[in-house]
Amino acid sequence: MTKRALQAKVEDNFSSKLVIDAFNREMSSVILDTSIAVQTEIKKLISKYGPGEPSYPGEPPHKQTGNLGRSWGVQIKKQDVKRIKGGIKASIGSNLDYAYYLEDGTIYMEARPYIEPTIEGAKIQKFIKKRIGKASKNVIKDIKQKVQEAVTA
Repeated sequence: MTKRALQAKVEDNFSSKLVIDAFNREMSSVILDTSIAVQTEIKKLISKYGPGEPSYPGEPPHKQTGNLGRSWGVQIKKQDVKRIKGGIKASIGSNLDYAYYLEDGTIYMEARPYIEPTIEGAKIQKFIKKRIGKASKNVIKDIKQKVQEAVTA
């Protein structure tokens, strides 16, 4: 195959859809991995100390029964791509009302923030940066592989 024919074949088979598909596959994985990392860090933060040692205002809540830690979960939904670009939505949360009362406080209790400090913390920010770097390498690798398959086909 001549260089010109090879170039034409690659140009015919290479499209923006190839790039978009590779990007979407990898970003779905990034969203899931990041959601699980945040959930894990929240659970670690609120599992410190033990029953009978209530936290002070401004500190993360101390573990009393363990219900708060067990209530945290990650839910992943495939969405209509027209509504949410990328097609993936991750929700991280607790089904306990007091999970949010602890975070924000009430008129009767000062806040014991643990969600925002986790999300804004250096550990999660470092994880996200590293995971996105890995994702970009994976996207490039995937595109190169698809182009190579197109060339050899």
